[in-house]
Amino acid sequence: MELLSWLAGIPLCLMLSLVGIGKSLGWKVSLETRYRLGVSAGLWKSIGATETAAMGIIVAAIVNGWKTAGVAAATGVLALMVGAIIYHGKAKDLRRHTSGRSSSSCSPLSTSSA
Repeated sequence: MELLSWLAGIPLCLMLSLVGIGKSLGWKVSLETRYRLGVSAGLWKSIGATETAAMGIIVAAIVNGWKTAGVAAATGVLALMVGAIIYHGKAKDLRRHTSGRSSSSCSPLSTSSA
């Protein structure tokens, strides 16, 4: 069971750290997504901080064998992902990415001239 925790936890933690830090530091691709979804800067940074904190809790839970903390962090991540699906659905972003069209030209940060 411990091996399964490591195999599931490490990729999740890598993903959470990348997206959380990207939101917190304002990486360009993260800002483009924020504008496309219509999320406020404060909420976006809060989500990034929450993702980064969840990553830390999951790592600590795996290393120390804290099952309850790991389950709580994973439940929080699940809630974040449900919220992400809702926001992407409202922005009709899910359909846009599956149709093969790029939406980066619609971004206020886009530098290319279409």
